[in-house]
Amino acid sequence: MEQKISVNPSTPAHYKDILNIFNEGFSSKFNYVTRKIDQQLSFARDFGLFDIEAGDREFSAIIDGRVLGFLSLRFARQSKRKAPRTLSNRELFRKYGLISIIKAISFVMIFYHKVKEDELYIDTVGVAVEARGQGIGTHLLDFSEAFAKERGLRTLTLMVIYENPKAKALYERCGYRVKSSHSLMWMKRSTGISGAYYMVRNL
Repeated sequence: MEQKISVNPSTPAHYKDILNIFNEGFSSKFNYVTRKIDQQLSFARDFGLFDIEAGDREFSAIIDGRVLGFLSLRFARQSKRKAPRTLSNRELFRKYGLISIIKAISFVMIFYHKVKEDELYIDTVGVAVEARGQGIGTHLLDFSEAFAKERGLRTLTLMVIYENPKAKALYERCGYRVKSSHSLMWMKRSTGISGAYYMVRNL
């Protein structure tokens, strides 16, 4: 029997699950910023990468009451607010140090994408390791398409690293095509990331 997947705006009650899913898939990439495992695992929370309370940015994929996936979206007419952080600037400097802060800013800026007026940018897609292969990723992409159409947006875009061929294959099955490729070989040793594809789907 196929399980019902619902996608809803994320709430503060989902935050811990979203962080866990994010850390399963992405925390090791922050080795470039810090070699300390505890800091890698707390990076997203400390730097406010997710704005759970915005209502139009973060969405949770839920099965039987459990958050098993999440989606972060950006578009030009989105509510303008900064995601809340758990640490002040002084506390961030005390915990991570100046060099790590500079590295963190540069890491985020490398993958920063300026969203165009008619574009929906899929910032992050995450699925819990235990739930992969159940169609959650596809469901989140379908939700993104419906979300874009409701707002009159004509283009869906995203970035996927070279080291994630399964995700790239999923995006291609869902109609995305590579528009450009960006080499990041200088980051390979410290992050495991050698480059990223910028992918587009026109609606």
